[in-house]
Amino acid sequence: MLKSRTSPSFEWHNISFNLSGIRYYESLQVLVPVLWGIIFSKTILSTDSIIIICSLLGHTFFSYSYNDYCDFEVDKLNNRKLKVGKFSKKYYRNLSIFFFGVSFIPLLFCQNISIISLVIFLQVLAFIYSYYKEQIRQMTLLPQAIHLLCGISYFFIGANLGKVQNDQNTLILSLYFGLLYAFGSLNSELIDYKADKSVNALGILKKFSMSQIYYAIIALQFLSIFLVSYYLYQTNNYSLVAFICFGFLVYLKNLDKKNLLAFRRTYRLLFNFCTLILLLGIL
Repeated sequence: MLKSRTSPSFEWHNISFNLSGIRYYESLQVLVPVLWGIIFSKTILSTDSIIIICSLLGHTFFSYSYNDYCDFEVDKLNNRKLKVGKFSKKYYRNLSIFFFGVSFIPLLFCQNISIISLVIFLQVLAFIYSYYKEQIRQMTLLPQAIHLLCGISYFFIGANLGKVQNDQNTLILSLYFGLLYAFGSLNSELIDYKADKSVNALGILKKFSMSQIYYAIIALQFLSIFLVSYYLYQTNNYSLVAFICFGFLVYLKNLDKKNLLAFRRTYRLLFNFCTLILLLGIL
């Protein structure tokens, strides 16, 4: 239960006329591993694919809206999240309730029980992660493990919409997307260090230095590059492997450790590039 964090009143006009508080970029990027999994499963135009995409859209909008609701007092003091302070806490509560319902309606028309169960599991996980975020962040690497599990699950959902065997390639690509979420979570810890420290809300940086986390991110990125390259090598896409390795070398040469936001922009460009190259390999 949400205890005292929610109120029975619900203002529909807040939803109808103001959706500008949604974190569209973060929400929509969740669909990338799902869509790549669907393409991998060769079921891009199936009814179940459309149903699951609609459900996961509701899920991801709920996840970020509810996270903004639970972290409202901290986020409104964070310069990186100034957008949050433009709205009330009640606004994010209403968004959360609305999208929680939206995420479940499409599932009524899906007949794949295993995928329905996995979507519900992700919804519950998103709720627990945001509601108990302060406690979870005190458990070393648990937030990153949750993000890893989510990335794996998103690709797995898409891949299993078709008659895809859960073989080595499915596992490799699931892990690839899971690692993207895991090191993204670590990087957020670095970027939000000052804001989190000001309200005594540090997580993994209580036990590790910023340099240690930075190099852990690089290590996870290297593992991600290795996995996607190995998949492309296994499928005889040698030229695509060369493109990805070259891109990673250019990335390493241009790293800026002192500017964490620039670091994030750079690795997002790299992995957008790698994910598009992966698409060519899947096709």
